Amino acid sequence: MDIIVGQKFLRSSGMDRARLKGTCASYVKNDNFVNIIENIDINDKKGTQISRVCAQLSSFNGEKHLWNQVEQWLRS
Repeated sequence: MDIIVGQKFLRSSGMDRARLKGTCASYVKNDNFVNIIENIDINDKKGTQISRVCAQLSSFNGEKHLWNQVEQWLRS
């Protein structure tokens, strides 16, 4: 999950990153996950900070119910 979310943010423009951050809480019902996403700097052009933040998401990789929510969020 962390890799997919990281790639989505790295491949997106700043405006798309802002939209992703803004819609995360509507789809994902895990406060810790949402807080991590909200800490992503949408203007991180090199992706360094995005990679670091998304590495924190690896702790959620085994949670299937959360993965379903994340999939819906990324497809929105």
